[in-house]
Amino acid sequence: MTYDAPCNVTTTFAPGVISLFKFVIREALITKDKTVNGSPDNLKKMCGAEGGVPLIINTKQLLREARQLVADHGIWLMWGASWAMAWLSAHRTPNNGLYHWPDNSPVIGCVFTANDFFSASFSGEMGASVLGDDGKIGTLSEQPLFIKALPVL
Repeated sequence: MTYDAPCNVTTTFAPGVISLFKFVIREALITKDKTVNGSPDNLKKMCGAEGGVPLIINTKQLLREARQLVADHGIWLMWGASWAMAWLSAHRTPNNGLYHWPDNSPVIGCVFTANDFFSASFSGEMGASVLGDDGKIGTLSEQPLFIKALPVL
């Protein structure tokens, strides 16, 4: 059994060997409660309170589900924004460089490219992330100023 996305699993043909693969299917959810704190610990706490875990988007299907949830239940990040957002578990620290999921797998890979990122804030150190209903990842600080409380994917 693997938690890796199918595109990250390498198989090798071996005559006379039968291989079975089991992929874990995750379901996307968005929290009813909202927060202005995008720290990994807070996102985990909020998801856990509603019976879930922070979402790791490693398939196109999960991205489609997440986009629909954000479109239906997301909040405009700040005044004047024209798209809905929700906190995303992708995070960056000075030690891990590019954005990573909570399981330490890189965000850029099967589903996202570097072109899928944009700056969603004008101040603070960028370490947290939000997902827009357009499927793009906005980068911002864990506790940005002047934003509305957002739900968590």
